[in-house]
Amino acid sequence: MLWLDADRMGWLLPTMDQGKLDLQRDVVKNERRQGVDNAPYGKADETILPVLFPKGHPYSWDVIGSMDDLSAAACRRRQGILPSVLRAEQRDDHHCG
Repeated sequence: MLWLDADRMGWLLPTMDQGKLDLQRDVVKNERRQGVDNAPYGKADETILPVLFPKGHPYSWDVIGSMDDLSAAACRRRQGILPSVLRAEQRDDHHCG
């Protein structure tokens, strides 16, 4: 099962471009609006988690991230993250157009 996921991720980098990233970012922003911004007690995690966990701990921030984080996601940043995760034979060093 792991090799299937590794193979899928290996072909992700060459096919990813800014348009696809923008589309997915908008989907996640809508999910945040529905589940956090417009939900009763939706922003409770943003207040409680930083108090419960020390700064820098992975549980000290909300999973979906802030709107600022989502807006800042760019194709160039993805280029630096994905290649560092994939082995050399799994990736192709194409860049976003």
